[in-house]
Amino acid sequence: MNTETFWGRVKSLIKAHKLSQAEFANHISINPPTFMGWIYHDRMPDIETALYMAAALGVSLEYLIFGADGKATETRMQQTEERKNAALRIQKLNDEIGKEIQYL
Repeated sequence: MNTETFWGRVKSLIKAHKLSQAEFANHISINPPTFMGWIYHDRMPDIETALYMAAALGVSLEYLIFGADGKATETRMQQTEERKNAALRIQKLNDEIGKEIQYL
């Protein structure tokens, strides 16, 4: 997990909400020096706090961590499944062609 990316997203979203880091920390009931220390030392909060931060910023935790939302991940998973199915169809066709060649 790339914590720099996590905090980069958090800081951008805080700025987009027109809040300071201290204001945001207070909003989510975290001591501002503790919150800013996490950022400065590049330390991840516990999962419960990260979920609460994501909700307060109006994004998914997946977005904060990976930079993707659930739909993007779902789309990638669907594309992967489609590629697997296509590869299986190609393998089946290859096998059938191989059998036909043997009969020639």
